[in-house]
Amino acid sequence: MSSNPDHGINWLRLATEVCAIVFSILLAFALEAWWDARAEARSERIVLMTLAKELDAADAQLQLQLSNYVFLEKATEAVADQLVAAGAGQSIAVPDAYLAALLLDMTYDPPMGTTNTLLASGQVFMLRNRELGLALTEWPAAIQDAVEEQTALWRLGDERLEPLLHQAILNLAPVYQILTEWEQRRPLVAEESGESSVVSSPQLWNILYQRLTFLKGGRNELQVAGERLKRMIAVVRQELD
Repeated sequence: MSSNPDHGINWLRLATEVCAIVFSILLAFALEAWWDARAEARSERIVLMTLAKELDAADAQLQLQLSNYVFLEKATEAVADQLVAAGAGQSIAVPDAYLAALLLDMTYDPPMGTTNTLLASGQVFMLRNRELGLALTEWPAAIQDAVEEQTALWRLGDERLEPLLHQAILNLAPVYQILTEWEQRRPLVAEESGESSVVSSPQLWNILYQRLTFLKGGRNELQVAGERLKRMIAVVRQELD
C-alpha cells in the first residue's frame, strides 16, 4: 500500500474546480456591479429628463421676461423724454398702458424643484457630467443676482415713483386696471388704451431715468443668467442623446 498522501488526488481536476468557483464568484460580482451601474444609469436618465423639462420651462420664462423688459424700457424712456420736452408744470397725455409699465414689477422665479432636490441631497455631485454638476451648483446664485436688481426696482417704484405718479395723475384707476389684466397674461403689449394727463416735474422724470437704469441692469443680469441656462440645457440634451 502506498503511503503517499497525494495518492488518488486528481490535482488537475481540483485546480479546475477551484478556478471555476473563483470565476463564478468574480462573475457574480461583475454582474452585480454591471446591474448596479445600469440601475444608476437609468436613475440618472430619469433625473436628467426631469431636469431638462425644468430647465426648458425656466428658459421659456426667462425669454418672456426679457421681451417684457424691452417693452418696459421703451415705455419708461418714452414717458421720461416727453416729460422733459414738455417742461416742469406742463401736462402731457400718456397712454395708460405706458403708465402701467412704469408701475409693473417682475420677478424671475423659475421652477427649481429638481435642482433644489439634487443640491439638498448632494446627488448633484454624483452626476457623471461634472460640468453639469458644477453649473447646477452655481445656478441659484445666478438667479439671485437677477432678483436683486428686480428688488431694487421694486423699492424704487413703491417708495418713490408711485407716490410721484399719484401727485402727477388725477385718476390712476385705468392704469391699475391694466396692471390687473397683465397679471393674467403675458407678454406685455402696447395695446390700445386710454390716455391720462400727467403733470411734468423734474422729480418725476429723474426717477423715470433712474428706473430706466435699473431696468437695463436687470435685463443684463437676466441675459447673463440666460447664457448659463442655455449651457446647462445643451449639456443635459447631450447627455440624453
